[in-house]
Amino acid sequence: MTINWAQAVQLTSLLLATHSSDTITRQWFRAWDFGRQYGPVVVTGSGLGFFGAALLDGVDSPGFSLNISAAVSMGLVVFYTVFYVFPS
Repeated sequence: MTINWAQAVQLTSLLLATHSSDTITRQWFRAWDFGRQYGPVVVTGSGLGFFGAALLDGVDSPGFSLNISAAVSMGLVVFYTVFYVFPS
C-alpha cells in the first residue's frame, strides 16, 4: 500500500479549513478521554495475547523470547501510562 501524499495534504488542509480550532480541540480531548478509559485494557489484552502465544509455542520455540519480551513491553506501557501519563 502506498500513500498518496498529495491526497493526504489535501485532506489535511480540507480538515483544517472546515473545522474551527475549538472543534478540533474538543475532538482531540474526546479521543484522549476515550484512550484513558479503554487504552490500558486494550494494551493489557494485547500483552496477555503475547504471553499466551509464548506459552503455546513452548520454551524451546525460537519465538518464545520475542513473545515474552513483547508481553513485558506491553506491561511496561500500561504502568508508564497509568502512573506517569495519567497523573500529569
